[in-house]
Amino acid sequence: MVWADDAAIAFLDIAPATPGHTLVIPRAHADDLWSIRPAEIQKVSLAMREVAALLRAPLPLSGLSVLQANGRAAWQSVFHLHFHLVPRYHHAELALPWIPRAAPKAELDAVHQILNGTNG
Repeated sequence: MVWADDAAIAFLDIAPATPGHTLVIPRAHADDLWSIRPAEIQKVSLAMREVAALLRAPLPLSGLSVLQANGRAAWQSVFHLHFHLVPRYHHAELALPWIPRAAPKAELDAVHQILNGTNG
């Protein structure tokens, strides 16, 4: 364990993507982002900020990626909400799991319309 408070704990990943790869998890169980209580996710967000600062101080970071997955289709394999804080270094060769491509305007418009229809 590298950090803890009453709402969350943080510990080094045993299979790190880069040196310093740390997991931040809420103490209160939640399967995923959809099931955590709003008050708890606020506390976990503050914890992530604290852990990010902890990592930045002693490590020669070029950046930091924060990754989180919900459901098997999104590669979630541990069904307790957790966030990966992955230090980025200029020499580390990590890649996005997708190739960014501009979506056709019609597709964006269709999704926008669906979201506006459900959110008022």
